[in-house]
Amino acid sequence: MSGVMGAVRNVAPGNVISDFVQRQIMVSEWSGNLGEDGTLLLYLNSANFSINRKCFLEYRFKEDLVSSEDTELFLRLKKNGLKILYEPRAFVQHLHPRTIEDLFKRYVEYGEGLFQVEKLHGEEFRNHYRILAPLRYIDFQDDRLHEAVFSDNRQLCEDCEFDSFQKCRITVPQLIDSKVESELDLHRFVCLAKAVGILKQRTGIDPESILHQIHTNRGEGLYLREAK
Repeated sequence: MSGVMGAVRNVAPGNVISDFVQRQIMVSEWSGNLGEDGTLLLYLNSANFSINRKCFLEYRFKEDLVSSEDTELFLRLKKNGLKILYEPRAFVQHLHPRTIEDLFKRYVEYGEGLFQVEKLHGEEFRNHYRILAPLRYIDFQDDRLHEAVFSDNRQLCEDCEFDSFQKCRITVPQLIDSKVESELDLHRFVCLAKAVGILKQRTGIDPESILHQIHTNRGEGLYLREAK
């Protein structure tokens, strides 16, 4: 046993954005993530994590990654037979994104991290995290990904194996021009943000062009309300 991961909980529940992020975290903590001995199989969140000092000094985080340093570290630890225990009673309260703009920025960074870790670990990473639908965007040609991000967001859902049960297919050409009214809309939105992050890493394109549209449209149709 090399370390322990505790639980991460929302410091300010009641906001539709931060509550959505909290549900994503809890799914990651529990869904298929625990071995019979209580150790992690898929997911490590370093927001609440302790590790043997000698072990950490040997492996360390790769600090040149935009995000997902904990994912990349966990892949190397697991590859070398090292285990991390999950202890949900040891929890921290975390300040999650609370606006659509902050959510977008956070998941753009996640998209960048996905791209960087995949480049480091290739099929090992893909096989380990095959549950992540946005990994598909790494296989898109640059022009197709650019069109899917800036012209027709519906292309982000083409051939998505998760749509058969998640039922979150994008139905409009541009999400930013539509109303965000439910948790499914937020699923769609974070897929777009991750695609932007992957595109940014591949081409250097600035996601601020999309963020500007979000700010511009805040009073003209893009808004959030509690899903009934």
